[in-house]
Amino acid sequence: MRSVEEKAQCFHYLHGIDILGADQDGQLLFACIHPDRQKLHANAPLMLKEMMGEMSRVDHPFFTFWTPDSCLFHVLTIRIESEKFILLLGPIGLTSPESTYDKLIPSKNRKELEYLGRLFYWLFVKEVSGIPRPVTYTITNTPSFHVIPEISLVNLYYEQEPVHITLEEYKRLKEKMQTGDASIVQSHLDAMSSFQEGVNRFELASGDVLRSAKNHFISTCAIVCQIAVESGVENEFARTLAYKLIVQAEDLSSRAEIVLLLKEMILQFTAAIKQFANPQYTSLVRDIIHYMHMHFFEKITLNEVADKFGKHPSYISNKINLETGLSFSDNLNEIRITESKRLLTASRKSIHAIAVAVGFDYQNHFSKVFKKITGVTPSQYRNKQRVTSSELLGK
Repeated sequence: MRSVEEKAQCFHYLHGIDILGADQDGQLLFACIHPDRQKLHANAPLMLKEMMGEMSRVDHPFFTFWTPDSCLFHVLTIRIESEKFILLLGPIGLTSPESTYDKLIPSKNRKELEYLGRLFYWLFVKEVSGIPRPVTYTITNTPSFHVIPEISLVNLYYEQEPVHITLEEYKRLKEKMQTGDASIVQSHLDAMSSFQEGVNRFELASGDVLRSAKNHFISTCAIVCQIAVESGVENEFARTLAYKLIVQAEDLSSRAEIVLLLKEMILQFTAAIKQFANPQYTSLVRDIIHYMHMHFFEKITLNEVADKFGKHPSYISNKINLETGLSFSDNLNEIRITESKRLLTASRKSIHAIAVAVGFDYQNHFSKVFKKITGVTPSQYRNKQRVTSSELLGK
C-alpha cells in the first residue's frame, strides 16, 4: 500500500487534486488533501458509502461520479495481493458559468477532466493494456463544509512542510528558464548555493533521508512543471514529462543521484519552453514541434510530417528553418539527444540500445550527432555524470 500512497502523493503534488484511499469497507486509509480543502472532505464517508453502493452493481474498475453542483470524482478499485482498495480522485469542478461548487475546488474543462481520469487510471493500473471508459453515475452528496466530524478524517501521508523555495528564487528561476537558454539556466543552478543545501537540510520525510530527497524532487518538479505550462508548454506534454521524471526519481537509490536528476529535470523543461513557447513561432511550427516531441522515437520524416499537416515538404522545411534557426532534422535530433541524456544518466542500457530507443538506426550516427550537440561522446557524458554523482556522495 506504501507505493500506492507515494503515487497518490505525486499526483496530488503535480495536479493539486485531492486523493483519498480507502479499504473495501470504506474506511479511510490515507488522504492527500490541500490544507485549505480539508473541511470539504468532512462528509467523505457518506459520499464514499453512496459511491460504493453504486459500484457494487457492476464488475468494473473505473467509475466517474457527478454531484448535483457539477463536481466530478474519478474512482478506481485496485487489488493488492488479495485485498481490494478504493482510490478517489476529486472533487474537480467542471468549468461552467452555471457552476455552484465551492471556489476552493479546482476546476477543469471536459477535455482536461477526461485526461486526468485516463492519467489516474494509467498511474495505478498501468499493467493493464488499454484504458476502459468509466462507468458514470450521479450521486446526491456534495463536498461540504457543513458536516463536522468528531475527529479529523485527514491523515496526510506527507508532512505539510512548505516548499522550500522563496518567491524571489521562484521568480529568478522562472526568468532564467523562460530564456530557453540551457547554459544560462545551468549557470544559475551552479550559482545557487541553497540548491543542494535545501535538499540536505530540510526533511520532508522524518527519519528517511532518501525519501525526503525524493519528496523534494516531487515538489520541485511540480513547481518547474507549472513554470513550463505558464510559459506556453502544452499542458499534457508538461504533465507527462513530469510523471516520467518522477518515476525515474523513485527508482534512484542515492540523494546525490536525485540532486543530479533535479538539475537535469529543470534543463529538460527549459528545453521544452524553448521549443514549445517561443513567441515568434507560428501555431503550425509549435504543432510540428509538439508532434516531434510525441513521436521522436519513431522513423519521422519531413515528407511524413508535411503530409500530416497538409503542407508541401519544402514549405515545412523553410518555415521551421526560418522560425527556429534549425533544420527539420536538427530540431528532431535536439529532442532525441535530450531524451538520450536522460537515459544515459538514469539507466544501465547500452549506448546502442539507447540510440535505437530515441530513434537512431545506428550507434555511430547517434554518437556523431550526440557529440555535435553536446561536445562530448555518449560514453564521456555518462562517465561525467557518474563522477559528479560520486563527488556529491562524498560531500
